[in-house]
Amino acid sequence: MYGTVAVVEDLLERAITIGAAGGPGQDYGTPPGGDGGSSSIILNGVTCTAGGGAGGSSADNNNGRPNASGSAGGGSRGGTSTGTGSLSPVSTPGGTLTGYAHNSGGGSTNAHPHYSGGGGGGAGGRGGTPYGAPSGGGFGGSGMVAEKFAAGYLPTSTVPQEYREMIGSGMYAAGGGGGKEDSGNGNDKWGGGGGAGGGGMGGFHGTDGQTGFNYGAGGGGGGQAGGGDQGGSGAAGVVMLRYETGQTVASAVGATATSSGAVTPSSGLQPGNGYAYHTFTGNGSINFTQGGEIEVLIVAGGGAVASSSACCVGHGGGGGGGVLHGGYTVTTGTKNITVGPGGSGGNVNGSPSTFDGHTAQGGGYGGNYNGSFILANPGGSGGGGAPYGVGTGEVVTSGPFKGHISVPTQSPSPTPGYDLVGYGSAGGYGPDRRSGSGDDSMCAGGGGGAGESGHKGASGPTYASTNWNTDGQGGNGKQFSSFTGNLIGISPLQPHNGYFAGGGGGGVRNNYPGNGTAGQGGLGGGGSAATRGGQGSGGVNNLGGGAGGPSGGAGGGGANGGSGIVIIRYKV
Repeated sequence: MYGTVAVVEDLLERAITIGAAGGPGQDYGTPPGGDGGSSSIILNGVTCTAGGGAGGSSADNNNGRPNASGSAGGGSRGGTSTGTGSLSPVSTPGGTLTGYAHNSGGGSTNAHPHYSGGGGGGAGGRGGTPYGAPSGGGFGGSGMVAEKFAAGYLPTSTVPQEYREMIGSGMYAAGGGGGKEDSGNGNDKWGGGGGAGGGGMGGFHGTDGQTGFNYGAGGGGGGQAGGGDQGGSGAAGVVMLRYETGQTVASAVGATATSSGAVTPSSGLQPGNGYAYHTFTGNGSINFTQGGEIEVLIVAGGGAVASSSACCVGHGGGGGGGVLHGGYTVTTGTKNITVGPGGSGGNVNGSPSTFDGHTAQGGGYGGNYNGSFILANPGGSGGGGAPYGVGTGEVVTSGPFKGHISVPTQSPSPTPGYDLVGYGSAGGYGPDRRSGSGDDSMCAGGGGGAGESGHKGASGPTYASTNWNTDGQGGNGKQFSSFTGNLIGISPLQPHNGYFAGGGGGGVRNNYPGNGTAGQGGLGGGGSAATRGGQGSGGVNNLGGGAGGPSGGAGGGGANGGSGIVIIRYKV
């Protein structure tokens, strides 16, 4: 549940319950995956409860598991009906909390070799059904973005680092992916990808489902039935509260300044909304002749993606540039500004942008293959992973991650009187591939964005992500409605509606006989990836967008990240 409630009573304590993680579903014929426990808090005398997610179905002919107070669990093979998820709003005397929950995907038909489970629903999107021929596990639903609870706001002393990496810009409660029974076919190694935001990846022959690795995330389904492969556990829930502490952003006691190198007049653009804007698309300076409160948006350059002309493997998308945003009281004097260009020429992160000693980190470059696999790089948002571990399954890195995930490095920047909040998210991991298959097809992971994680890549023959749009997509950027194109004096950016630092989409393999479907760029300038021998789009300049990945094969040229921007505004 998510929303704003004014507390209209004075209580010293509030009863809070944290939902426990659901346990793993066992092998064929045993009970389903355990349901997650409910989390609750008492506000204004009303108990507000977010129900735990339903566990995934076990054995054959079991449909998706419905849930009247949370997201639904995925169906098993032969259980083709979806599960209905629901979470009703809760009203209190001080306001209403909104419930977020979605349906799961049903399973495949119960006919060899179509033995796959559906994905669990997430707070931000429904779970996927199995796909392809033979079918691979359905993908988990995405988590919901609660931007006021981004990692930059959370205390490092109480939130584990592995959770902070996946929380990124505030994504919670993702669904887990469906498992895939191998049934003796050594090439069928493609469980469904976990939902963006920490959902566990489904298992394949001989492997268990992955445990969820962010607050409220579901675990992936197990692999071969009868082979001892169990599902992954879910992750425990969380309850967070925030409240005003008297800080304001760009209050009526504003600064006065002139600037050099800005695209606006030296005295600042004043578009009629009561603020002066100084917009920098290149290096410059601003001289505050009077101190006061300002608001600043600092966006770094997006990450690049290398050429894929050396092989048939598509490349992961570049990460969006890191973002710092907030307000504080500035002193008089000249402050220098640096605007970072996007990464260019291959394995190159975007460059940082700076203002008054505060730095937004450049986006990470996407994973790729040049005769050996190059891991995606961390950055303000991490780059997306390319297919890795050919024929052997995913690569396990440190922490709870299955597959390579590049982490965000953007962090808050303390200032006198106010913290600038850092926005950046992890890149999506790259999939396994079906070694030796003539119709080998896969989509690499999308780059992370300032507003959400990059989506996981998809494996399997001739995969098309038209049904659920959750695979290989670049993470969306962060929207700042007070910094739209017309307000800041760059009208070509107006169609982007104030979104910045979207991640690039993941490219597909140069597959035969199908073309596959490449990952789309995230909102906020993320470049879209390419299909079948093509070059991905570059990230949009002045938005810090990550580059889209090329497809494999001849003509799969690299792409550059978009340049960053620095914008300062104050009340006039």
